[in-house]
Amino acid sequence: MWDDMRKVVYAASIAVLIFDALASIVSRTFEVRYYYFSFGSLIIYFLAGAYTAKTGRLRDAFINLMLIGLVDASIGWLITGFIKPFQTGNPKPESIVEFLLIAAFVMAIAVVVGGAGYLVKRLTNKKR
Repeated sequence: MWDDMRKVVYAASIAVLIFDALASIVSRTFEVRYYYFSFGSLIIYFLAGAYTAKTGRLRDAFINLMLIGLVDASIGWLITGFIKPFQTGNPKPESIVEFLLIAAFVMAIAVVVGGAGYLVKRLTNKKR
């Protein structure tokens, strides 16, 4: 079971990092605000939660989703900072406290959206 859980974290983390990079490139190339691409991360969180519902408990899904959100908020942020997508303002955290707050927010979003994916999968798999 834990191997399946790790595979979900690895696959979703890689997917979200690739998506962050591609979205940053498209944003920069076509001057489209980067935040319009946030739906992609939400879809990845939802699918990760749904996949976890097939093999794990809700607690396991939450742990996985928190890790995926942390990867997105840290490594994903570094990738987008390197590519410099089209956006206004200063997207970089000014302090470690600000980074931790942003990371906690992204992790919470991942848990809520991925938790929805988990619940949808569990509810639609019930035998009638």
